[in-house]
Parts: sequence; structure tokens; C-alpha cells
Amino acid sequence: MSPAPGLLEVHERLAQVGLATDATFHMPLTQDTISDVIGLSGVHLNRTLQTLRRDGLIVSRQGYITLTDRRRLVEIAAYVSRFPLAWQPSVGSETGRRASSQLAMSSWAVPSQLKSGPVRSATRRAAMTSL
Repeated sequence: MSPAPGLLEVHERLAQVGLATDATFHMPLTQDTISDVIGLSGVHLNRTLQTLRRDGLIVSRQGYITLTDRRRLVEIAAYVSRFPLAWQPSVGSETGRRASSQLAMSSWAVPSQLKSGPVRSATRRAAMTSL
């Protein structure tokens, strides 16, 4: 079992309510919490996430996850969206995705639509609890 399908679904759910960009979303959960939720040992989850990072599929830093190669992650995870029409990435070209990934990796400024506030925090909690 891999955390990849879960990361993809969390990204889609948060994107639906405006709490994720095309590639980045806030996920302030510890690896212990995530491993408990998806039923993996903490060691296995850590190794799997390291593999995803090493393969250039995700970047994680300070509670934010960036899906740097979403298309490949979908293929590897054999992920089938339950929200096929609700979310579509706006970056269309490979060059755009690469530039977007490099920007996400080099600049960890929090996108304005992801900044905390009383309404955003309540919406974020609601989105996370509906998982």
C-alpha cells in the first residue's frame, strides 16, 4: 500500500474548496498520524515518502506537499479520481509543469489562498474531516 492515492485525493478535495493550488496543498499532519489513518507502519510510510521524494514525484516542507509530477504519480498509484470533472490542472505543457515544480521547490512562500484565517481554518478543518 502506498500513500500516493491518499495524497492525490486530499489534493483534489482541497482544490475543490479552494485550499490548494495546481500542485501544492497544506497538510499539517505528522507521519505518525498519516500512518495510523492509512494503516501503515510509521517506518513503511517514511520509506515510501522518501522514495516518492527521491523519484521527484513530491516535495514536502513545513506542512506543505507539492505534487511535482502529478501525471506520473497518478500512473504509479493507479489512481482513479472520484472527482473527474471537479478539478483540472491549469498548467498544460511539460515545460510549464517543470517550471511550476522548480518554483515550488525553490520558493516556499505560502500562496495567498492557502494562508490561515478564521474562515480558511474552519474550511480547511471541514475539508480534512470529510476524508
